[in-house]
Amino acid sequence: MKFKSKIGPYSFDLVDGNFVYAGNDISRLIDIFSQPGFSDLFGGREMNREAVKRYLNWAKNGVVGDRYYLHLVRDENNIIVGGFDVQKKDSESASIGFWKDSFSHITMTKVVLELVEKCKNYGLTELDAYTDPNNVKAMTLLDRCGFLKKGEVEGRTKKLVKFLKKLD
Repeated sequence: MKFKSKIGPYSFDLVDGNFVYAGNDISRLIDIFSQPGFSDLFGGREMNREAVKRYLNWAKNGVVGDRYYLHLVRDENNIIVGGFDVQKKDSESASIGFWKDSFSHITMTKVVLELVEKCKNYGLTELDAYTDPNNVKAMTLLDRCGFLKKGEVEGRTKKLVKFLKKLD
């Protein structure tokens, strides 16, 4: 599930066995993952160089297992400004996630719409996404992209809001 697309000045970089860190990738990810709202993503752990490398290696292994696909979103200067992931549940459905640098001007709506279209092209028929109940921006984005709110579910560490989209 490699997405070779570009949206305007943004390109997608799959973290797989061929992925090579650019000069400041680790530092950029530490900066982004240290911003408010990311602590739950990593179980409240502080993000440092080793933690980011472990995360990227974990993502690489998911690609090998044909289950988890992390893409970094880069701007026209090849700087990481966000990311998205697809976690296959079975041959027809997957969960998606997305994040961005709070200081970036990237429009994640376009990225998620492209992601939905690519998932459909790969033969998936259903996508879901989960967000913090207080993350109004993410919920609004999912609504704009045609996801329907299905209610709250119990996450690993707290309640989350589940969204669902049928791909037809």
